Amino acid sequence: MTGFYGFECQNTCSGNCRYNTTCNFITACTDGAYGLHCSSKCSHCRDSGVCEKVTGNCPAGGCERGFKGAKCDTSSFTLQ
Repeated sequence: MTGFYGFECQNTCSGNCRYNTTCNFITACTDGAYGLHCSSKCSHCRDSGVCEKVTGNCPAGGCERGFKGAKCDTSSFTLQ
């Protein structure tokens, strides 16, 4: 069924689902979105800015300058 996913198609796809077709929360997120209903946005992944579709973790390339952590959502700048 187009626009729904999950057990008995009871979950509605968000506007971030790829091609606005039948989706599932693991593979159907557009680049830059992740998680349940594709409702979370990738943080500061280096280069493409695209994160893993389930966890939001950035690829092996790491984070943009000034950020750290698996999701690159923590500032690495220190206040002085």
